[in-house]
Amino acid sequence: MSDLQISDSRLELAVRAAKEAGERAASVKTTTPSERKGNDSIVTAADREAESIVREHLRDGSDNPVFGEEYGGDIEGEDTYWVVDPIDGTRNFSYQQPLYGCAVALVEADEPTVGVWYMPELDYLFYAVAGRGAYRGAERLSVSDERDLGRSYPIVTGKGRERIYPAVARLTEGAQQVGSAVMTESWVASGWSDVGVLTALAPWDMAAGVVLVREAGGVLKTVADGASDWAAVSEGRVVVGAEPLVDAVRAEFSPDEVEMVLNTEYDW
Repeated sequence: MSDLQISDSRLELAVRAAKEAGERAASVKTTTPSERKGNDSIVTAADREAESIVREHLRDGSDNPVFGEEYGGDIEGEDTYWVVDPIDGTRNFSYQQPLYGCAVALVEADEPTVGVWYMPELDYLFYAVAGRGAYRGAERLSVSDERDLGRSYPIVTGKGRERIYPAVARLTEGAQQVGSAVMTESWVASGWSDVGVLTALAPWDMAAGVVLVREAGGVLKTVADGASDWAAVSEGRVVVGAEPLVDAVRAEFSPDEVEMVLNTEYDW
């Protein structure tokens, strides 16, 4: 793909899948029905159709298994596999907002190495490959250079975010919520938000964003003990951004606040 700043067949496959799925979702947004899953999260017919589109691309272009939000997947014992969130920000999508997208990531040797996040209505294509940088279109991404926590603009997302939001907001001049984990990670990778606090999530909420944040010069550390490998961060409960701010946020959380994050359940 000539418009990508990284030449990589894995990336190109993920981009094709995410773009077709995202564009299809956008085209049916006003007519697709929604319902509640067993965990009370919203799902639409477009989520399932979008994941089917991604899976078809990945099946045709790769031999690796796929683990997706709507159709699951058997990755037991696998260290290389695709991770798919067909529509992250489904509540936004169901309310006719443009703040949603399709995320596709590749995990290799138990770490995410390729991440794609496509927001069709804004035509924002975020992508990254381990060791080769992160981009939005042709623009190289870099996390914020803000180092003063009191002046920072954080972003909060994840299951139970309303419980930790006051703890984050008291540290700064204000905090935002956008209703999408991958968008949160892409905003931090872009420097549009200085630091992110992500509560309980699922691997498809994290995989693409892990690559984006790391390749934009940031880190992801668990709230509890500062671990940063994929096994530790794959279900959220992390702080993301430039390392000085990440460490500053983690240091400010009280033991009760850390426990609150750890005890938030997400039955994905």
